[in-house]
Amino acid sequence: MSPRPRGSLRALPRATLPVCVLIAVLSGAMAYAINVVHDTQGGHGRTARTTVTASASSSSSSSSSSSSSSSSSSSSASLSSHQQSPSSSSSSHSSSSSLGGKRQRQNVLHSPPSSSASSSASSPPSAMSSKPVKLQIKGFKSTPSLPQDFEQRGWDTLRSAVRAIYSSEAVPQNLETLYRTTEQLCSHKFDARLYERLSAECEAHARATLNSLLASSEDDDSFLVCMKHTWDDYCAQQKFIRSIFLYLDRTYILQNKEARSIWDLGLHYFGSIVLANDQIRARILRALLAVVALERDGSTIDRMLVRGLLQMLRVLDLYVEVFENEFLETSRAFYRRESLANIHVLDSAKYLEYCSRRLEEEKERVAVYLGDSSEKALVALTEQELIAIHADTIVGRGFDEMMGEGRVATLALMYSLLARVDRLQLLADRWRLYISSKGADIMKKSDADSALVSDVLAFKRMCDSVLQDSFGLNTDFKDAMNGAFEQFMNAQPTKPPELLAKYVDRMLRSGNRSCTEGELDSVLADVIILFRFVKGKDIFQAFFRKDLAKRLLLGKSASIDTERVMIQKLKEECGPQFTSKFEGMFKDVDLSKELMHSFKNSKAAGAIASDVDFAVNVLTTTFWPPYAPATVKLPIDMTFYQDVFKEYYLEKHQGRQLSFLHALGHCVLKANYPKGRRELCVSLFQAVVLLLFNDGHKFVYTDIRDATGIDDKELRRTLQSLACGKQNKLLLKLPKGREVKDTDEFIMNDKFVSKLFRIKVNSIQSKETAEEQEKTHEDVRHDRQYQIDAAIVRIMKARKSLKHALLMAELFSIMKFSVEVLPPLPPIVFNTKKNEKKKNTKRLNFACTPRTNMRSTQAHTFLLIFSSSVLWIDSPLGLIPLPFMLPLCASNPPPPPHPPPNQRTAPPKHTPPHPQNEDPQPTPPHPTPPTRDTG
Repeated sequence: MSPRPRGSLRALPRATLPVCVLIAVLSGAMAYAINVVHDTQGGHGRTARTTVTASASSSSSSSSSSSSSSSSSSSSASLSSHQQSPSSSSSSHSSSSSLGGKRQRQNVLHSPPSSSASSSASSPPSAMSSKPVKLQIKGFKSTPSLPQDFEQRGWDTLRSAVRAIYSSEAVPQNLETLYRTTEQLCSHKFDARLYERLSAECEAHARATLNSLLASSEDDDSFLVCMKHTWDDYCAQQKFIRSIFLYLDRTYILQNKEARSIWDLGLHYFGSIVLANDQIRARILRALLAVVALERDGSTIDRMLVRGLLQMLRVLDLYVEVFENEFLETSRAFYRRESLANIHVLDSAKYLEYCSRRLEEEKERVAVYLGDSSEKALVALTEQELIAIHADTIVGRGFDEMMGEGRVATLALMYSLLARVDRLQLLADRWRLYISSKGADIMKKSDADSALVSDVLAFKRMCDSVLQDSFGLNTDFKDAMNGAFEQFMNAQPTKPPELLAKYVDRMLRSGNRSCTEGELDSVLADVIILFRFVKGKDIFQAFFRKDLAKRLLLGKSASIDTERVMIQKLKEECGPQFTSKFEGMFKDVDLSKELMHSFKNSKAAGAIASDVDFAVNVLTTTFWPPYAPATVKLPIDMTFYQDVFKEYYLEKHQGRQLSFLHALGHCVLKANYPKGRRELCVSLFQAVVLLLFNDGHKFVYTDIRDATGIDDKELRRTLQSLACGKQNKLLLKLPKGREVKDTDEFIMNDKFVSKLFRIKVNSIQSKETAEEQEKTHEDVRHDRQYQIDAAIVRIMKARKSLKHALLMAELFSIMKFSVEVLPPLPPIVFNTKKNEKKKNTKRLNFACTPRTNMRSTQAHTFLLIFSSSVLWIDSPLGLIPLPFMLPLCASNPPPPPHPPPNQRTAPPKHTPPHPQNEDPQPTPPHPTPPTRDTG
């Protein structure tokens, strides 16, 4: 490349030289008017401005050079166009044709160099700016025109290329030439006819494609392959054509909203011509449905082939019209037939697995080739045909079996499938029905009352496991379970709360080795859950209080801390009023320990031998359950100890009266048998009976009754426990038998043998007789009568006036227990006499435990250790210490029977049983029945 002459002008890059070019076609010649503004930065920061005006005529280039040289005497410039735009190229082509067939116009204007120009170029910027250079170029006298066949020749070139592309042949021209041709036609306003001609070519090719497909005689599978290849080729051809006519696509089509793009034009003709043919549509649909059916039957198919064809339909907006609607109906019919065939053959568990597998297959099918648009409708109809229609059969036939076998995973699958079709209520109803029926069977079929609560607890744990693992702790299912438990546990209003209280008693009693301390806390928590379902909470309260009293007074409680934990749970569940009496019982026990400590340090204790230790529990009447008075003839020493403590207590607490509860006393007897010494833990009545045998070897029943003074029924129970038990027969009954008659004889069992050193025989004390149970229920019923009366008063105070039927309905809705019609109680009339003083009623439990033994030279058969004291009784069999526990009760004299209605008395008023510095118990807000004072 030759160096540019110094001082010449050239076209500078667009970024540094702003150029404004005006092209005019005048009288068959090309006229250029070029204004060049060249800003240069001099060394001193000054700017030189050069203005060039050029004019050219139809003369030769040499004459142009000379004219420009003469117009600029001392300067020379050259204007060169190195780059030519498509529009300028076409203009130059047409101009060269009009000027005698020149192939190319030279748009370069040269001026010979001169010394003045050189000096001007090398002079400072200030010298150049002082005299600008002007160059004028004049246009042709006649305007150049396009050839007459310009459009046709351009279209022939493009058409040959389009047909070569559709025929999958080589294109003779290069892409740049084809693109320039399209650009020139569009620039000269031939774009509309160009678009129409291209559209006709696309339509003709689509019809040729249709004819080719109609002439195909292949089977359905081969036809799908052929259709897929045809579509792929068509898409590739259309993309190639779009690249050629890209200028048309971006100018004319964008300006005309009704015109389709080149790509959309090809898709339009393929869809409206090829796939609009009913024969082609039917064949494609039939082949696709057959392929999907084969896959559902377990065969392997070409998923990519199906995916490509469905994508073709989706691109052409024919997916729903051609395929989806018919596909969904075919799928519905398929699953309807298959579900009807399987529901009667498979069991519920296997049918659920079949439904789950089919749903997973359809989801996979949607993800691979069907597309997300079909997922919702396809899955919905599958769930409808497989699950919703047969939901009643699935749940009704298999749920009970699954629950019985504990199939948690299968139940979870059933829950998830029914949740898909919004049929969970059906499952929840079946869940509640199953729990109700199973619970009713447990209440009826329990082998013993002791096992009933254990069975219900085990059933509750199983239901909780299913609720958590299978039903996801659904609130509706939880409510259904709670309702079912409440239903069957209250079918018998009195039995469940009583058995629940006895179960708690067995768990909290000493000697319970069925569970550890941690397991016991869990069991008590489960018991509280069952307790919530019980409506007869007052029955539970009554039996729990009696059992708690025996555990505290007889020393049968396994752990005082566990007892307090249980009471705290009940308090959280039912409130402080429910457990106020339980807490008062513990308070009495604690205060009794302080009282005994004070008694042992007093002068009154000096009357008792130093080796005698005994304990007395002072009981508050309102806290502890009522006990029937029991008479017994105690030994003289026992009576002496009672009198000593009674004198001390009444001196400290004036105005009170003590009565002893002998039925709750217990002792420890030490007996010498020929085969060794043994310690016998017995009740007070058993101890009094056994002590008789220190004075004789055989006694008749009537003699024992006269000597002990024990009630006939209680004495028979005592003798049965000593002589008729399966183990620990301390006495022998003649004749043998379970029933005790007046003529029966009892003798000492000298051959008694036991591996244990200490033998417990006083279990009869902790057992509750049928009469005591009935008495407890009777007390609960009478207490409920007062609650009913109070509820009626509250209702009538709020309503003022109410019909009897409405009153009964509202009363039943308020009461939490079943209302029973009871015989009328005698009315209560309160004594209004002023300054009437009553003695405070107290009951004392006098407990005796052994501490030390005394030596004696005399022999004894039984040694009585009374209230931790040691008594010695002469006997020819040797020295035998006998521990003894005696209950002591402090109370007012027992009240007379209920007077006639016309002779009513006010209930006694109790004063605090303990020192005045103790906090009194809160008074319950609801009406309470009159206090029953029993000694």
